[in-house]
Amino acid sequence: MKVILRCFVILILVLSTGSLYAQLQGQPLIDSLLKELPKQKEDSNKVNLLRALSSGNHHINPDEGIRYGQQSLQLAEKLKWKAGMAGAIFCVGQNYYFKDNFPKALEYYFNSEQLYEENGDSLFAANVCQVIGNAYANFGDYPKSLEYNLKALKQYERTEDKYEIASLNNDIGICYKEQIPPDYARAMEYFNKALKIGTDSNYEYWITAVNNNIGEIYLCQKNVPLGLAYLNKSLKLADKINLRWVKDWDLLDIGVCYLSIVKDPSIKGGQISSIPADKNILLDESIDLIQQALKISTDTNEHSIQITQPCLKNLAEAYKLKGDYKRSLDAFEMFTANRDSIFSKDKTDRIMKMGLDMEYEKASHKAELKLQKQRVLTYAGGAGILMLLAFTFFIVKERSKSENERKKSDGLLLNILPSEVAEELKSTGASEARQFNDVTVLFTDFVSFTETSERLTPKELVKELDSCFKAFDEITSKHNIEKIKTIGDAYLAACGLPAADPRHAENAVQAAKDIRSFMQDRHVKLGNKTFEIRVGIHSGSVVAGIVGVKKFAYDIWGDTVNTAARMEQNSEAGKINISETTYELVKDKFNCEYRGEIAAKGKGMMKMYYVNWS
Repeated sequence: MKVILRCFVILILVLSTGSLYAQLQGQPLIDSLLKELPKQKEDSNKVNLLRALSSGNHHINPDEGIRYGQQSLQLAEKLKWKAGMAGAIFCVGQNYYFKDNFPKALEYYFNSEQLYEENGDSLFAANVCQVIGNAYANFGDYPKSLEYNLKALKQYERTEDKYEIASLNNDIGICYKEQIPPDYARAMEYFNKALKIGTDSNYEYWITAVNNNIGEIYLCQKNVPLGLAYLNKSLKLADKINLRWVKDWDLLDIGVCYLSIVKDPSIKGGQISSIPADKNILLDESIDLIQQALKISTDTNEHSIQITQPCLKNLAEAYKLKGDYKRSLDAFEMFTANRDSIFSKDKTDRIMKMGLDMEYEKASHKAELKLQKQRVLTYAGGAGILMLLAFTFFIVKERSKSENERKKSDGLLLNILPSEVAEELKSTGASEARQFNDVTVLFTDFVSFTETSERLTPKELVKELDSCFKAFDEITSKHNIEKIKTIGDAYLAACGLPAADPRHAENAVQAAKDIRSFMQDRHVKLGNKTFEIRVGIHSGSVVAGIVGVKKFAYDIWGDTVNTAARMEQNSEAGKINISETTYELVKDKFNCEYRGEIAAKGKGMMKMYYVNWS
């Protein structure tokens, strides 16, 4: 893997209603905070709330974020509260980062760290050090990066926060691995520390990521057997916990390793039974693995800019070795067109932010592992500067663009996003929300979740939720349904967006039946170690759009979403409850049972139907 971009995790809101805010994000969070703002006295709570507004705006309206951050700072200064001042300064810097003013962002980060140090808040200072350290790493200044990451590690080693200690050891290892010349011995020292902590604490996230990094080092040292052993271990774990951004690097690294053996058998480093002896078969496997990595990246848009280029470059070379010159040329043309698009001056900084997605995923893994402590955390991003260094070796001297190259670049983007969204992102870096009139929303919730969770250890609870939601993802994908998000133990998905689907209601109901069957089978096997589920479905119009920068994920709003939630709330264990609107769309396809008119909170009396098993 290339340099991992860090996302700063900081507790910025400590209010009595914090648990409510923890469930919100984006504009809904900002709206909720704004409602509370007039009620606040001029005290530390208001400092925190203004700081939360600053942080919440960083990916929506950074100018507003700076304004609220400055208000938070002014009030903290009035109260002579240094910790509040330091947090507000950091949030202002965070918003400057999202305005692409990186020198200004670093200036605020430095000031924030200094204030935390002066106030004796060494752990918060260490958090800021992590941000600065990884910013320097992405500048390519590894000595400075090591200085700040080692400083942060020294503070964290005084705590019991094994997760962050593993994180810092991994980041330091990456610095040694990526510096010129690389120091693989020191890199391995820190990777092994991170791996031991991850293994002892059962942090599957870190076990997966570190195995990939160690595997890459062995391959760089031409120790193919050990390199492949670590990469395959990483790949297996990435599949298990659905860590796709590591999985695609594993697939690419293994594919490139096979390609290297085809070109130079002397680097094989001994006989490996899993590697085909036939060069043609090995070349085909290399192509297949690299194509899988490319598909994961383009299908999910997970850090695609980092991995798309090496995938295309190596595919072009592999097809050339195979004698398939047409495909080789196609891959190379996509590589050059994509490269020119990436290095376009007015787009570069916006594209760099895509790398933050893996850090949000990392933060969510940490939150899951600490589920039993019910912590309220607000995540704020603060790194990802100048990702260009991650792939400068792909730059070629010839920079001229042909119309054909532009078309291929646009075509690659259209494979990832709807055309309207793609055009908006290309021109403005943002996308307007849109209304979709023919959509069916599916809402699921686990019955008696609290009671079931009390019978499970925190580890068992997270593992079971992961297993269920992973299965739901597979089912919804099969039926052309867009997963929107999970909210605690609830699962929200919709059919009919971003592309229209005339069978949106039928697909949603069939997916619900498959989910119900899956949960019934699982309940037979696991008994009270798993959950019972209820489902609600409603059809209508929604507003959908991109929220923030994390994976450019769609979110949906509107009365249709609220009504689907009411259908779920009025359902029962093992039942699929649909509205009259959805019933009219699917009544000829499914056996439905009329329940009568039932009171729905905030909606009055509504006709509801159960979808029967047959």
